[in-house]
Amino acid sequence: FALHKVLYFVRTTDPDHPRAKDNVKEYEILLEDDGVQHVDMRRDIPPINNERDENDIDEGVRLTYEALCRQEISVETKAQSRLYCYYKMDHPYLRLAPFKVEIVRQNALIVLFYDIVADEEARVIQMLAVPKACLVFLDRIMKFFAHSQ
Repeated sequence: FALHKVLYFVRTTDPDHPRAKDNVKEYEILLEDDGVQHVDMRRDIPPINNERDENDIDEGVRLTYEALCRQEISVETKAQSRLYCYYKMDHPYLRLAPFKVEIVRQNALIVLFYDIVADEEARVIQMLAVPKACLVFLDRIMKFFAHSQ
């Protein structure tokens, strides 16, 4: 779960942050309310591996579907009349901050999500990522030179 990543982030950045421990407790309570077992809260989830089974779907169908997702194929006027947008609020967090969903195509269902991360939040994430990215880059350079000698 994301709680594992939150705990890792807190431990590696600022373990003495005044609100961090309270926030972790709040997340744990919310997860328990959703029926998540306490032992599962700190479990590290492996990365998703979306391998395609080449025998499962015709390549032409797959290429068409991917083109639809990229909006490279136009939608008929009759089909456009059935497209709509709505606010997604089916989770307690989303009731406080819903995000927009646009139905781009009905068959196959293709949707676009908007306002998931605010522009200011994106800038903060980028600013926080730059020092870490520089450290990772420098670490890799140092390892490269250490192995080459």
